[in-house]
Amino acid sequence: MGRILIYLLLALVAIFVVGRILIRFSDAQPARVGANLDCPDSPNCVSSAAAGDHAIAPLTFDGEAAAAQARLVAILQTMKRTTIETAEPNYVHATVHTAVWGFVDDMEFVIGDGRIDVRSASRMGYSDMGVNRNLVEAVRAEFDG
Repeated sequence: MGRILIYLLLALVAIFVVGRILIRFSDAQPARVGANLDCPDSPNCVSSAAAGDHAIAPLTFDGEAAAAQARLVAILQTMKRTTIETAEPNYVHATVHTAVWGFVDDMEFVIGDGRIDVRSASRMGYSDMGVNRNLVEAVRAEFDG
C-alpha cells in the first residue's frame, strides 16, 4: 500500500511539472488589442466593450489621462505575479500568472477622456471561474480607493 502511494505522489508531481512546462511553451502573447476590446465566445474574458456575461464597467476618473494612466501603472506594479508588458500613451498591457499552474491572463487598458476601457482574458482554456472579472475588480478597488 505504501509503495502505491509513493507512485501516485510521483505521478502527480510529474503531471504538475509537465503541465507547467507545457503551459510556458504553449501560450504565445497575442497581438496588441488596442481599441478592439472584443471577447471570444468562451467565458474566460471580460471587457468594457462587451455585452452580456462578458460585460464589465470601465474604470472612470476625473482629471488628466496621463495622471490616470500613471496611477493605473502604479497599481499594476504592486499586484502579485503581474508584469507590465507595454505602457505607451493611452495604452497599457499587463500579464498576470496564476499562482499554481502559471496560466497567463492578459489585461489591456485603453485610456481615454474620463474613462479607461478594459479587457481581461485568459490565453488558454475555456472557463476561468471568474478570475478575469476578479482581476479587473481588484484593479478598480485600488484605482477608486
